Amino acid sequence: MRRLLPALLLLAALPVSANLKWNDTLRDVYVHGTLTREGQTLVNEHRLAYLPPRGDAWIFDRDTRELLSADRALFTLNEDRTSATTPDTFPTQRAGTFAMPDDSSYLGNDVLIYPHQSHAGPMSEETLWATAPVWKSIHDHYTPDAAVVEKLRAAKPARVTIVFATWCGDSKRAVPRLLKALHEANNPLLQVDLYGIGPEFLSPIDYVRDQRLTNVPTMIVERGRNEIGRVVETPVTATVEQDVAMMLAGETLPAHPGRYERKALLASGHYAHRNARGETATETWELWETKDGGLLAHSLIVPAKTPTTTIETFAGLDAHRAPDFAEVTRRDGDHVVRTRAYGDKAKWTVRARGDERGLVEQTCCPPKTLLLPATLTFGWPLFHGDGEIDALVMDSSGAIGAVETAKVAKQTVAARTIGYKVRTDSALHVPVSVKLADGSERRLLDIKR
Repeated sequence: MRRLLPALLLLAALPVSANLKWNDTLRDVYVHGTLTREGQTLVNEHRLAYLPPRGDAWIFDRDTRELLSADRALFTLNEDRTSATTPDTFPTQRAGTFAMPDDSSYLGNDVLIYPHQSHAGPMSEETLWATAPVWKSIHDHYTPDAAVVEKLRAAKPARVTIVFATWCGDSKRAVPRLLKALHEANNPLLQVDLYGIGPEFLSPIDYVRDQRLTNVPTMIVERGRNEIGRVVETPVTATVEQDVAMMLAGETLPAHPGRYERKALLASGHYAHRNARGETATETWELWETKDGGLLAHSLIVPAKTPTTTIETFAGLDAHRAPDFAEVTRRDGDHVVRTRAYGDKAKWTVRARGDERGLVEQTCCPPKTLLLPATLTFGWPLFHGDGEIDALVMDSSGAIGAVETAKVAKQTVAARTIGYKVRTDSALHVPVSVKLADGSERRLLDIKR
């Protein structure tokens, strides 16, 4: 036994081969020029794999532009087929090279893998499952909460319109599970309609405008001709089906916390606003730490004169206090405009949805800071010291902003569309007072840390 012990310790010290995780991604696959929905596409960092219904898997390596083949049995799919694992290293054979006509397309060995072109307009479940077979697998392997199913089963007559896109990850998570809950409820008094949104949120554009759509999925719950509620993108409760069930039961949902991840609450409070005409508003705000050491700001501005017109802002900075994203939502009664800005070190995209134009989009260089309706962001240029920096500016109307040069000197910030003096109280640059060049001012009412 003593002779075996060193050998056993050596074996225990050897590294265990890790598994690679591949995630399902819906693409349009053309084999010999014909679109096929059979098989499955998976991604892992710089590689894309296509698992045909029969034969070897094809692996497209973006770095080397090599097309490889491998035994498809090496891909172990999880129960609902949303992901797969392979050994960290596994045998492959070189099958040639491939071309990329654009950044998202792969062409090699008579196989073209193209960005998914989702169906636009009314859709049947049969069409949905045929278009996105993995969604059917998610549906089949999901067990909804029994209490939610019972509440759906007891619901009075209503119509639930599920608006989604098969290119959308949030739709992929929510729609199959909602349909499973509705199927188990088996309530003949509930009419369920499916409606698809096409690529880039551009079609059918009249429907996008008429239904005031800002994001997918959107679940619209109606009774008679009256809308009694809607779920936009992510649920307030644990699941979309729970949100829908509560609406159907006439229950009031809590305020939506936003879709953005956060850790500790660093501070919260209220600001008083007064514009040059003497009109006032109250702003409720929170500042959170994010999991990577960044900051997440959330703010809701409610005018005293028109409380149905609100401006809600979510915005993030990374650990280096560089912008992560920005989102401004203006609600004016039933009218909604949501503007989002996001990107990487190479390019930012700014996109507005939901107004009469349907969708407006532009790209810009990554900004150094953000200047948004949320008062917290008025202190963010100070993270970068005095000097000139690029700022992404969005006004309270929800209009698409642009990258502008902001001059920061002794807590005075000036850009083409905005200029102000700010006084802050901490290293987080939480504004205590803001005086704008147009005569408006904002004042901190209270703060809780």
